[in-house]
Amino acid sequence: MKKLLFFILGFLFGSGFTAIVTFTLYSQVGLKHNPYFILNADYNIEGAGILQKGTVIKMDAGMDEGFTRYILYLNLKGGDIQKVDTLKSDIIVPYWLNEK
Repeated sequence: MKKLLFFILGFLFGSGFTAIVTFTLYSQVGLKHNPYFILNADYNIEGAGILQKGTVIKMDAGMDEGFTRYILYLNLKGGDIQKVDTLKSDIIVPYWLNEK
């Protein structure tokens, strides 16, 4: 009977501890609020095209090197695209923007 009680208490303690750690880490990393911004001028995308004034982008992170990384979400219906295989699936390929 004592073994069953210790098992249940241990299970509850472990579950509670896991829930607290997961919530704490997720709230700091996964739920961070990143604001949206609107471009006030046209920008040339390095070798790719132009982002027009009024485009909405989302701030991702400020970098120690002195620049800020933004995210541009695109909806593409159809289109002629091809998948690029990379060694790492989470690699970020940045484009540099220059004011037009």
